[in-house]
Amino acid sequence: MVSDVKYNGSATVPTNAGTYVVTADFTPIDTVTYNSLSNAAAGSITINKAALTVTANNQTILAGSPDPIIFTFVYSGFVNSETATALATKPTCTVSGAHSAVGAYDIVCSGGVATNYTFSYVNAH
Repeated sequence: MVSDVKYNGSATVPTNAGTYVVTADFTPIDTVTYNSLSNAAAGSITINKAALTVTANNQTILAGSPDPIIFTFVYSGFVNSETATALATKPTCTVSGAHSAVGAYDIVCSGGVATNYTFSYVNAH
């Protein structure tokens, strides 16, 4: 019988991305023939980061108007009922340079940091 399973020495089942060494105690049904084991190596598990997509929202301004103070975006890909509060650093979106001429300018997002997510970014105009 397997009991007292541990992940990197903790009985708490891990939920964060990472690799965890698994150990367990084993008590055989037939203790006369077989020995019990304590903290026996039982392999490892790896929890991979989930993919999180950050998509910039398109913006429109009139010629001669200033850029918006904040460029907005949406997330897709949160797991386990998580929200943006799970992020260590939220991404931000910007445009490069001054925009005095009429035209389309890329809105580029970057900078997101999280324990359990890898980021991909979709630009807007």
